[in-house]
Amino acid sequence: MGLKEKIEEVAEGLEGTLGVAVKNLGTGEEVWLNGDDFFPMASALKVPVLITLYRQVDEGKISLDERLVMTEDAKVPGSGILQHLTPGLETVVRDYVTLMMMISDNTATVMVVDLVGRENINEAMRRLGLKTNVMVSRERFHGKVRQRGQNRESQLVNMMTPRGMMALLEKLYRGEAASRSSCDAIIDLMKRCQTGENRLRKYLPGDEVEVAEKTGTMAIRKKGAVAGPKPGIVYAAVIDVGIVFPREKDPYIICGFSKDLSENDDGEEAIATVSKLVYEHFTSET
Repeated sequence: MGLKEKIEEVAEGLEGTLGVAVKNLGTGEEVWLNGDDFFPMASALKVPVLITLYRQVDEGKISLDERLVMTEDAKVPGSGILQHLTPGLETVVRDYVTLMMMISDNTATVMVVDLVGRENINEAMRRLGLKTNVMVSRERFHGKVRQRGQNRESQLVNMMTPRGMMALLEKLYRGEAASRSSCDAIIDLMKRCQTGENRLRKYLPGDEVEVAEKTGTMAIRKKGAVAGPKPGIVYAAVIDVGIVFPREKDPYIICGFSKDLSENDDGEEAIATVSKLVYEHFTSET
């Protein structure tokens, strides 16, 4: 059974929809499942945000040592610690970026987005040849659920295809998303991601690989709605995308997206299982 068939088998066992895009950066081998379907990015949208920031750093428009003050208005709910700290905290852009990527701090993300400009993120992605539309609001950090009758463009808000994210990460790896030094800095930040231990990294030998990744989790709740064992969850998504660096083997990109879940744990396990299959496929001696 080939890698594609093994991934399809995982997808068949998932109550929800799985999207995968994989590429060996040495051999060029690619495998994908639902690779051109749009999935919510959730906090994986922080990768386009970070790339846009560093492109502006390259252009001299922003300094990573510029100081920003966190106000009460800047705080947003969700992941991170800044929302719990006292307003008036002042630190440099570099520190907010670190919080955004290491612990997926949403307040730090909004501050960075305000700094670079939301439309500039969209423009940067278009210049890199990617079809997506990033919209980061202070109220929520998830993609809109596509409703019947919505046109195709409306479902692109905070959404991306697995192959689109794969293309973005390849440009990052090859130093084409920004300057070579900026791409290296971004990859280093992604290697320090502390979220998603039950996703891409779960079944990988920690002493044999490095993973530069960004996770995302989304749940939309509606009062009185019931879906699966958890009342109120009507739409959930789990994401983990990254570049895996096996020891003495070619690095590879793996983008795991899942949506329409009633249990986030199911999406995590599907992504973890696919990650194990991909690792074994690309590092086997045969």
